[in-house]
Amino acid sequence: QNITLLFSGTIAQENGIFEAIALTTALHQIDQRYRLVIVGCCHQPKTARQIKKLALSHKDFISLIFNTIPLKNSLILDNVVKADIGLVCYRPQNNFKNKLPTKLFEYTTAGLPIILQQNPKWEAFCEKFDNAISVDFQNFNAIEIDKMIQTKVFYPKGNMKAKQYVWEDEVLGLGF
Repeated sequence: QNITLLFSGTIAQENGIFEAIALTTALHQIDQRYRLVIVGCCHQPKTARQIKKLALSHKDFISLIFNTIPLKNSLILDNVVKADIGLVCYRPQNNFKNKLPTKLFEYTTAGLPIILQQNPKWEAFCEKFDNAISVDFQNFNAIEIDKMIQTKVFYPKGNMKAKQYVWEDEVLGLGF
């Protein structure tokens, strides 16, 4: 059975799309079951061309569903439910440092395990559910990540608390 990794939302270099592809490629070399689904909106023509080229050259394990205008959220959420692991691999930068990406909420409320870029705020959010493996996407060991994926029990206490919590609560300061 395949292991489907998901990169969803805005497809951009700073959001870690190339890191997602690099990680999946490395994991696929270890275990042919790893797949990557990329679903979202790409506003940058150069990035869109690069992603299309990479997806075509790795069509055996990369699927691309994207447009230059935002996709319906239901399409993204349909893919969240189908995936095995969600990727949150934003490049480290100050504008993301203290914000919780929407995809963290989407993945967590769906009960989707997460491979997460190291970030203290994001890690603290995920620790409440024990739902993530934290890595440095700039310097990762695919063999170790594969071992963690195969052995970690994600959401050992379930995700009911997350289902009752919405990202708007975080914006309003009502969150965890």
